[in-house]
Formats: sequence, C-alpha cells, structure tokens
Amino acid sequence: PLRGLAALGVTPNQLTTAGVLLSAGAGAMIAWQPTARWPLVALPAALLLRMALNALDGMMARELEMQSTTGAFLNELGDVVSDTALYLPLALVPGVSPGLVIAVVLLAALTEMAGVVAVQVGATRRYDGCPRCTGIFGRVHDGIGSVCFYRSENNFKSHRFSPFERFLR
Repeated sequence: PLRGLAALGVTPNQLTTAGVLLSAGAGAMIAWQPTARWPLVALPAALLLRMALNALDGMMARELEMQSTTGAFLNELGDVVSDTALYLPLALVPGVSPGLVIAVVLLAALTEMAGVVAVQVGATRRYDGCPRCTGIFGRVHDGIGSVCFYRSENNFKSHRFSPFERFLR
C-alpha cells in the first residue's frame, strides 16, 4: 500500500497533515455538540484512522526514503496538535472532569516532548516499549516514564525505563 500511495503522489507529510485535520475535525465536532452522542460514537473510528495515518507516514518516509527535516518537525508537532485537538474538547462533555482531561492532555504533550528531547541528547526514540515485553503485557505510560512487564523463568517481573534512560547512565 505504501508504494501505491507514493505512485499516486501521496507524501508522508500529506498523511501527517491528513491526520492532524482529521483530529481537528473530530475534536471540533465534540466541541460543537458536547451533549450529543454521535461525536463520541464517531471518536473511536477517528482515533483508529488517526493511528493508521500516524503509522503510515513514518513507514512511508523510512521505507521509501522520503524522510525530510520538515517531515520530522511536522510529525512531532502534528502528534501533539492531534492529541490536543482530539482530547481537549472532551472537557466540554457533561460528566467528564475538565481538570482530568486537561491534565491528561498536558501529560501526553510532556511525554511526546520527552521523546523529542531524548533524541536531542543522543538517545534513540523507542516506540516498541521494553524489548523484553511480550504478549498482553506491554508498557503502561505514567507521563514520566514507562513500566513494562515481562516473563522471566515463569515469573512476571517489571522493568521501569525512562526516555532519558540511556542519557542518565
């Protein structure tokens, strides 16, 4: 599918931009009618499509050698803008705690920026979590670092790591 998209003239930056616009549109629908059910019912589909676009833009850039400085900037900024546009309007939905929504949005932005800063100080960006994680036990974000659970000698153990782990060693 990546080569097919590229043959049609689609670029990774266009996929990133489409994801941001989709997120902004879905968030705008929630903000426009926060008491209606239909924007909330449509939200999972918007999230799924946004995740697909977010994955495709990076895969296309790497696999088809279409990487650019503008693309890297747009990708990182697009993630924060998309998350904010999708989640912040939930603060307007009756019965949802605005303070909690705002806190989650801020923590998501901080987590994203921690990954960006980690690359700036020489660490590598990890999207797969802990390399020892298997099965349904993946990483659990806590806004500062992550915890992953892995199987070792028939016992489950945990390993805490941070985006700055390599830098701090």
